[in-house]
Amino acid sequence: MQFDRLQGVIKNIRARVWTLELPNGQTKDIRLAKNVYLHPLSGLDEHNLIADLKGVEDIPKGARVIVSGQVYTNDPIVLAKEVTVLGLDEEALLIERPDWWSSQARSLADFWIRAYFHDGDIADPSNYRTVINKIGSPRPELVNLQETATLSRLIYGLSSTYIITGNQRVLRAASEFVRFQRERMRIESADGKHVYWLHARRGGCELTINLRRVSRDLIQTPSPVWPR
Repeated sequence: MQFDRLQGVIKNIRARVWTLELPNGQTKDIRLAKNVYLHPLSGLDEHNLIADLKGVEDIPKGARVIVSGQVYTNDPIVLAKEVTVLGLDEEALLIERPDWWSSQARSLADFWIRAYFHDGDIADPSNYRTVINKIGSPRPELVNLQETATLSRLIYGLSSTYIITGNQRVLRAASEFVRFQRERMRIESADGKHVYWLHARRGGCELTINLRRVSRDLIQTPSPVWPR
Protein backbone atom coordinates (compact mmCIF):
# COMPACT_ATOMS: atom_id res chain seq x y z
CA MET A 1 0.00 0.00 0.00
CA GLN A 2 1.16 3.52 -0.73
CA PHE A 3 -0.20 7.04 -0.45
CA ASP A 4 -0.95 9.10 -3.56
CA ARG A 5 -2.32 12.53 -4.43
CA LEU A 6 -3.98 13.30 -7.77
CA GLN A 7 -5.41 16.44 -9.32
CA GLY A 8 -7.92 16.43 -12.14
CA VAL A 9 -11.46 16.91 -13.40
CA ILE A 10 -14.35 14.60 -12.52
CA LYS A 11 -15.56 13.17 -15.83
CA ASN A 12 -17.95 10.53 -14.54
CA ILE A 13 -19.71 9.68 -11.28
CA ARG A 14 -20.98 6.17 -10.48
CA ALA A 15 -22.28 5.92 -6.92
CA ARG A 16 -19.12 6.48 -4.86
CA VAL A 17 -16.68 5.99 -7.72
CA TRP A 18 -15.35 8.88 -9.78
CA THR A 19 -13.48 8.83 -13.04
CA LEU A 20 -10.85 11.53 -12.81
CA GLU A 21 -9.17 13.00 -15.88
CA LEU A 22 -5.61 13.94 -15.00
CA PRO A 23 -3.67 16.89 -16.50
CA ASN A 24 -1.81 14.50 -18.84
CA GLY A 25 -5.09 13.27 -20.33
CA GLN A 26 -5.07 9.90 -18.59
CA THR A 27 -8.00 8.80 -16.43
CA LYS A 28 -8.04 7.25 -12.99
CA ASP A 29 -10.87 5.68 -11.02
CA ILE A 30 -11.36 7.03 -7.51
CA ARG A 31 -13.38 5.23 -4.83
CA LEU A 32 -14.59 7.47 -2.01
CA ALA A 33 -13.92 6.02 1.43
CA LYS A 34 -16.82 5.98 3.89
CA ASN A 35 -14.99 8.47 6.09
CA VAL A 36 -13.68 10.65 3.26
CA TYR A 37 -12.95 14.19 4.39
CA LEU A 38 -14.21 17.07 2.23
CA HIS A 39 -11.89 20.05 2.26
CA PRO A 40 -13.42 23.01 0.41
CA LEU A 41 -10.80 25.50 -0.69
CA SER A 42 -10.49 28.35 1.77
CA GLY A 43 -8.57 31.58 1.84
CA LEU A 44 -6.14 32.76 4.49
CA ASP A 45 -9.11 34.09 6.45
CA GLU A 46 -10.27 30.44 6.66
CA HIS A 47 -13.64 31.21 5.08
CA ASN A 48 -14.81 28.49 2.72
CA LEU A 49 -14.97 29.74 -0.84
CA ILE A 50 -17.60 27.16 -1.82
CA ALA A 51 -20.20 27.51 0.90
CA ASP A 52 -22.83 25.29 -0.74
CA LEU A 53 -20.85 22.05 -0.41
CA LYS A 54 -22.03 19.95 2.53
CA GLY A 55 -20.40 16.67 1.52
CA VAL A 56 -18.69 14.87 -1.34
CA GLU A 57 -22.14 13.95 -2.69
CA ASP A 58 -22.64 17.64 -3.60
CA ILE A 59 -19.57 17.78 -5.84
CA PRO A 60 -20.79 17.84 -9.45
CA LYS A 61 -19.41 16.30 -12.58
CA GLY A 62 -16.90 18.67 -14.15
CA ALA A 63 -15.49 19.89 -10.83
CA ARG A 64 -11.73 20.16 -10.49
CA VAL A 65 -10.46 18.42 -7.37
CA ILE A 66 -7.38 17.18 -5.56
CA VAL A 67 -7.75 13.65 -4.23
CA SER A 68 -5.50 12.21 -1.53
CA GLY A 69 -5.75 8.54 -0.68
CA GLN A 70 -4.39 5.02 -0.60
CA VAL A 71 -3.33 2.82 -3.49
CA TYR A 72 -3.14 -0.95 -2.99
CA THR A 73 -0.84 -3.18 -5.01
CA ASN A 74 -3.56 -5.41 -6.49
CA ASP A 75 -6.21 -2.71 -6.91
CA PRO A 76 -5.81 0.07 -9.52
CA ILE A 77 -8.49 2.22 -7.86
CA VAL A 78 -7.39 4.96 -5.47
CA LEU A 79 -9.25 4.90 -2.14
CA ALA A 80 -9.87 8.61 -1.50
CA LYS A 81 -9.45 9.76 2.11
CA GLU A 82 -9.52 13.49 1.44
CA VAL A 83 -10.95 15.61 -1.37
CA THR A 84 -10.10 19.27 -1.94
CA VAL A 85 -12.35 21.19 -4.34
CA LEU A 86 -10.52 23.75 -6.49
CA GLY A 87 -13.57 24.75 -8.49
CA LEU A 88 -17.01 23.51 -9.45
CA ASP A 89 -16.17 23.99 -13.12
CA GLU A 90 -12.91 22.92 -14.74
CA GLU A 91 -12.61 26.34 -16.37
CA ALA A 92 -13.43 28.34 -13.23
CA LEU A 93 -10.63 27.75 -10.75
CA LEU A 94 -11.09 29.71 -7.55
CA ILE A 95 -7.38 30.55 -7.36
CA GLU A 96 -7.59 32.15 -10.82
CA ARG A 97 -10.32 34.60 -9.89
CA PRO A 98 -9.28 38.23 -10.50
CA ASP A 99 -9.55 39.03 -6.79
CA TRP A 100 -7.84 35.91 -5.44
CA TRP A 101 -4.34 37.27 -4.78
CA SER A 102 -5.53 40.69 -3.66
CA SER A 103 -7.89 39.08 -1.15
CA GLN A 104 -5.10 36.86 0.21
CA ALA A 105 -2.76 39.85 0.56
CA ARG A 106 -5.52 41.80 2.30
CA SER A 107 -6.13 38.94 4.75
CA LEU A 108 -2.43 38.78 5.63
CA ALA A 109 -2.23 42.54 6.11
CA ASP A 110 -5.33 42.50 8.35
CA PHE A 111 -3.74 39.77 10.47
CA TRP A 112 -0.49 41.68 10.96
CA ILE A 113 -2.30 44.91 11.78
CA ARG A 114 -4.52 43.17 14.36
CA ALA A 115 -1.47 41.49 15.88
CA TYR A 116 0.66 44.60 16.25
CA PHE A 117 -1.91 47.36 16.75
CA HIS A 118 -4.14 45.75 19.34
CA ASP A 119 -6.45 48.68 19.98
CA GLY A 120 -7.03 49.31 16.28
CA ASP A 121 -5.26 52.67 16.36
CA ILE A 122 -2.32 52.57 13.97
CA ALA A 123 -0.09 54.85 15.99
CA ASP A 124 2.34 52.79 18.08
CA PRO A 125 4.32 50.14 16.15
CA SER A 126 6.47 49.22 19.16
CA ASN A 127 4.36 46.06 19.63
CA TYR A 128 6.15 44.56 16.62
CA ARG A 129 7.71 41.19 17.44
CA THR A 130 9.66 38.93 15.12
CA VAL A 131 7.91 35.70 16.09
CA ILE A 132 4.19 35.43 16.80
CA ASN A 133 1.80 32.49 16.76
CA LYS A 134 -1.14 31.98 14.44
CA ILE A 135 -3.47 34.03 16.63
CA GLY A 136 -1.05 36.96 16.68
CA SER A 137 0.44 36.59 20.16
CA PRO A 138 4.23 36.66 20.76
CA ARG A 139 5.92 33.30 21.22
CA PRO A 140 6.92 32.94 24.91
CA GLU A 141 10.54 31.98 24.19
CA LEU A 142 11.06 34.99 21.89
CA VAL A 143 8.51 37.38 23.34
CA ASN A 144 10.58 40.56 23.01
CA LEU A 145 12.75 39.96 19.94
CA GLN A 146 12.52 42.64 17.24
CA GLU A 147 14.68 41.75 14.23
CA THR A 148 15.42 44.46 11.69
CA ALA A 149 15.48 42.20 8.62
CA THR A 150 12.13 40.61 9.47
CA LEU A 151 10.57 44.03 9.97
CA SER A 152 11.87 45.04 6.53
CA ARG A 153 10.04 42.09 5.00
CA LEU A 154 6.87 43.05 6.85
CA ILE A 155 7.14 46.60 5.49
CA TYR A 156 7.65 45.22 1.99
CA GLY A 157 4.58 43.00 2.32
CA LEU A 158 2.37 45.80 3.62
CA SER A 159 3.63 48.18 0.92
CA SER A 160 2.92 45.59 -1.79
CA THR A 161 -0.56 45.04 -0.38
CA TYR A 162 -1.25 48.77 -0.53
CA ILE A 163 -0.16 48.85 -4.18
CA ILE A 164 -2.52 45.94 -4.95
CA THR A 165 -5.52 47.04 -2.89
CA GLY A 166 -5.17 50.80 -2.39
CA ASN A 167 -6.09 50.32 1.29
CA GLN A 168 -5.08 53.48 3.18
CA ARG A 169 -5.01 51.69 6.53
CA VAL A 170 -2.39 49.30 5.21
CA LEU A 171 -0.35 52.23 3.87
CA ARG A 172 -0.44 53.92 7.26
CA ALA A 173 0.71 50.74 8.99
CA ALA A 174 3.64 50.43 6.56
CA SER A 175 4.55 54.08 7.13
CA GLU A 176 4.50 53.69 10.91
CA PHE A 177 6.77 50.65 10.72
CA VAL A 178 9.21 52.56 8.48
CA ARG A 179 9.28 55.38 11.04
CA PHE A 180 9.82 52.89 13.87
CA GLN A 181 12.64 51.18 11.98
CA ARG A 182 14.43 54.46 11.25
CA GLU A 183 14.06 55.78 14.79
CA ARG A 184 14.78 52.61 16.78
CA MET A 185 16.98 50.42 14.60
CA ARG A 186 19.68 52.65 13.15
CA ILE A 187 22.42 54.89 14.49
CA GLU A 188 24.34 57.44 12.45
CA SER A 189 28.02 58.08 13.10
CA ALA A 190 28.98 61.48 14.45
CA ASP A 191 30.61 62.49 11.16
CA GLY A 192 27.52 61.45 9.20
CA LYS A 193 29.48 59.06 6.97
CA HIS A 194 28.13 55.78 8.26
CA VAL A 195 24.83 54.30 9.34
CA TYR A 196 24.78 51.50 11.90
CA TRP A 197 21.81 49.15 11.67
CA LEU A 198 20.85 47.02 14.64
CA HIS A 199 20.56 43.35 13.84
CA ALA A 200 17.81 43.19 16.45
CA ARG A 201 16.61 44.80 19.65
CA ARG A 202 14.58 43.87 22.69
CA GLY A 203 11.10 45.30 22.71
CA GLY A 204 10.41 47.74 25.50
CA CYS A 205 14.07 48.62 26.12
CA GLU A 206 17.05 50.04 24.33
CA LEU A 207 19.29 46.98 24.72
CA THR A 208 20.59 46.02 21.29
CA ILE A 209 21.93 42.68 20.15
CA ASN A 210 24.25 43.51 17.27
CA LEU A 211 25.24 46.29 14.91
CA ARG A 212 26.25 46.37 11.26
CA ARG A 213 27.98 49.31 9.65
CA VAL A 214 26.90 50.56 6.25
CA SER A 215 28.84 53.23 4.41
CA ARG A 216 26.71 55.94 2.86
CA ASP A 217 28.69 55.37 -0.36
CA LEU A 218 27.02 51.95 -0.67
CA ILE A 219 23.51 53.36 -0.35
CA GLN A 220 22.26 54.18 -3.84
CA THR A 221 18.48 53.76 -3.92
CA PRO A 222 15.80 54.44 -1.30
CA SER A 223 14.13 51.46 0.36
CA PRO A 224 12.68 50.65 3.78
CA VAL A 225 16.05 49.19 4.89
CA TRP A 226 18.44 51.67 3.31
CA PRO A 227 16.57 54.95 3.55
CA ARG A 228 19.21 57.23 2.09
